[in-house]
Amino acid sequence: RAYRWSATILRRVVMQFDSRNLWVSLLFFVAVGCYFFRGAIFGEFADLSVVRDLTKALPIALLAFAVARRSGRVDLIVAALALSAAGDVAGEHRAFLWQVGFFMAAHLCYITAFWRERRAYNRTDTSLSAVLWVVLMTFAGVVIPYASTTAEMIAALLYVIVIGTMATMALCHRQPDRWIYCIAALLFCSSDAMIGYARFVEPFAGRGIAIMTTYFAAQYLFAMAALRRRAATR
Repeated sequence: RAYRWSATILRRVVMQFDSRNLWVSLLFFVAVGCYFFRGAIFGEFADLSVVRDLTKALPIALLAFAVARRSGRVDLIVAALALSAAGDVAGEHRAFLWQVGFFMAAHLCYITAFWRERRAYNRTDTSLSAVLWVVLMTFAGVVIPYASTTAEMIAALLYVIVIGTMATMALCHRQPDRWIYCIAALLFCSSDAMIGYARFVEPFAGRGIAIMTTYFAAQYLFAMAALRRRAATR
């Protein structure tokens, strides 16, 4: 049973690589490569503020543009991606509270979008949601007290509540690809948990790659699922 479940999830993840979205995937992975290999590509210009900002925001901005182009309008998913790109720029400038604010707004957009596509809760959803919230709040209780200011503590706690709600709404998604949304939400939670630990408790080796890999993967899955849904409704 576990094997069948894993195989189903893997198949649905692979299905996100729709041939109609191939150009989006290619441009996205090129942009991600520009971010990770910024120093090798831009050389002495890599530390310029404009280069840092562009390479950090470009992958998610491309996803936002692709979803908007497929939708023909700026919807909640597009807004969430655009706000995330703004949060990336804020993070690059170490403006922590601005970064948290932009990503909270992005998650509120995701929450609203997922709420509109929700289905009735069942026992499995309730159990998984309970586990998720126990893990999130336990992590918050351990990490957040290390914050240096009251403002950061409040912002971090509110953020945990918002991202936890986003993950819960992803779990309740009624579309056939709802597990893609769940995987993306868990990747997002993992990325932000690593940010919190590295900022408040102790920086760890390889945190940059781990944080950004899980973050890019989460946003990519959200965008690909949105693109597939919009293609199916045309």
